[in-house]
Amino acid sequence: MKVPGFSKSIAEELFAGRDETLSEAESQFRRLGDDTTIITYFDENYPGALKATYSAPPLLFVRGNVGLLDKERIDRKSVV
Repeated sequence: MKVPGFSKSIAEELFAGRDETLSEAESQFRRLGDDTTIITYFDENYPGALKATYSAPPLLFVRGNVGLLDKERIDRKSVV
């Protein structure tokens, strides 16, 4: 399969570092703790106001009451 602007060498470089990257990601997720919820951009709990921004983050790491994200207005200090 050919993708314009995505050469074979770029694909090989990405694939070569895959195991190390996955290992590091697993290590980071283990450190989050059981009280952390990960919400993706496509989850129903993702705040609509944040989703409407130009560069909404693909993941939110939430500690505490996830239900509070349903509020229409979120205090800017709450989202870091």
